[in-house]
Amino acid sequence: MVFHVEQGKGRRDRQAMLSPQLLSILPHWWCIGQKQHKMLKGGWLFPGQNPVNPLGTRQLNRACHAAVDLAGLLLAVFVTQ
Repeated sequence: MVFHVEQGKGRRDRQAMLSPQLLSILPHWWCIGQKQHKMLKGGWLFPGQNPVNPLGTRQLNRACHAAVDLAGLLLAVFVTQ
């Protein structure tokens, strides 16, 4: 129930916990991506616009903000001084 993250924050590899809900969704995500030729066999689980490269941090940030907007949630931004 863990997955391996390569070069995450601080360019460090780490293990992260995998929830049962996410585990049930990921095979469907992978199959759809394969059928649409957006994922390469043995490639990234979250590929970028070019499937050879991973999803970038800027793309992920945009996707999260779009999801917040679609869900109608208020995104609180905390600024530390």
